[in-house]
Amino acid sequence: MLPTLPDEIILLADHPVLIPKDDWPQIKLDMTRAAFLAARYQPFFEIDEFDRLVDQSDFAYDLRDYLLLNREMPESYYAYSSNTLIIIRND
Repeated sequence: MLPTLPDEIILLADHPVLIPKDDWPQIKLDMTRAAFLAARYQPFFEIDEFDRLVDQSDFAYDLRDYLLLNREMPESYYAYSSNTLIIIRND
């Protein structure tokens, strides 16, 4: 099914792409307690060698720019996990 989707889609998700820095300690705690939250949030963060959240990931910034600024997504492999994923096609 994925190869048949159009190039332009609207993506609606149940959590933000960029998360305020003040919320990072809670996000980190949630990621250590629930595997599904780790899968949901991990692609959006850079984690250093001491297992600290140090920044948003390049993917988070690229996705933000794609959704809000209509910029091209760089060629790369990106993972996105969400409890709710709605794809609206424009055929």
